[in-house]
Amino acid sequence: YCDEDLARFNALDWLLGFRFVLFEKLDLATVKRLVQELNTFKPRLLIVFPSPMNIVAHMIRAHSLSLIHHPEMIEVSGETFFDCQRHNITDVFKSEVTDAYGMVEVGEIAHEIAGSEGLVVFEDIAYVESIKNQDGKHELVVTLLDSMTFPIIRYATGDVADVVYAQDSNRRSGYRIRHIEGK
Repeated sequence: YCDEDLARFNALDWLLGFRFVLFEKLDLATVKRLVQELNTFKPRLLIVFPSPMNIVAHMIRAHSLSLIHHPEMIEVSGETFFDCQRHNITDVFKSEVTDAYGMVEVGEIAHEIAGSEGLVVFEDIAYVESIKNQDGKHELVVTLLDSMTFPIIRYATGDVADVVYAQDSNRRSGYRIRHIEGK
């Protein structure tokens, strides 16, 4: 559900390249309208919560709705995303599905320092590492060490990043995120 004010941007979708689709409930009429919107507007990217997207996928399948357009990517966030939801959404939409849940927390555990030295990781809060993913790129993996913060254990963010142990200009050593590229 989005505020009606957001829908005013839709008049400029031809200029801005994005649009909001508003709904208060997920009934058959709403899902038909969503499918029509997808087939007409042909977005390359959808950004949604996983639970409503999962329901939409179930309804498309259950009612044999004609989904002609398949976005290149669907990004879900804001709540836990289960493998069964990923499978259902991927199967119906034939799209790559990524999970951005937890990215705000990465910003919470690091701060920018002067110059191009990168982001300093607060080492008493998190352990940050980069591990090669299936494409051979280094992916950011965050393990929170403080149980009072958001309880993520070895959260693979999906972001490609360079994490190095280095000294800054004041000769303080620590982990730095020198480069981060969102998934």
